[in-house]
Amino acid sequence: MKILVVDDENIVLTSCRLVLAAEGFGVLLAESVEQALDIIAKERPVLLLIDVKMPVHDGMYLMQKVTAKWPELPIIVMSGYPTNETIETAGDLGAATFIAKPFTPDELSEQCFKRMRSTPKRQDWMTRDKQIVLGSGCRIRYRHPENCGRLGLQSGPDPGRHCRGRIVHR
Repeated sequence: MKILVVDDENIVLTSCRLVLAAEGFGVLLAESVEQALDIIAKERPVLLLIDVKMPVHDGMYLMQKVTAKWPELPIIVMSGYPTNETIETAGDLGAATFIAKPFTPDELSEQCFKRMRSTPKRQDWMTRDKQIVLGSGCRIRYRHPENCGRLGLQSGPDPGRHCRGRIVHR
């Protein structure tokens, strides 16, 4: 699952990449509207995180282009200038939500998970339980929509068996 972050500030791109990659997302970065449109066409991200103020073309221009060509793609708009007019315009253009900068890593993660869960065309992995059967009847159960990345370890039918698991997050 890839999220595209579009911002002309390198510190914002780097911060978002670190936060979202730690949550297990693939993160694509674009410094301009033109670069973002190319990436969307080639990579098909599942969510866009767009800054409003950028040189040449702004985030509102990008939203118009994206909603015309990929109307099902959810968009989160972020800005250091959260005026009522900016928030209203973003909503009118199809933004799923608006995040005021600076935001915390938890706020960013929460909004990304929330927007992907509420997208009408959910990805297949988001709608079903995933199970990985380990040796000795143990299994790992993963339920994304309700648990947002939490894993549950479950032992087999024999109550005397124990499961041990180690989760490595890259």
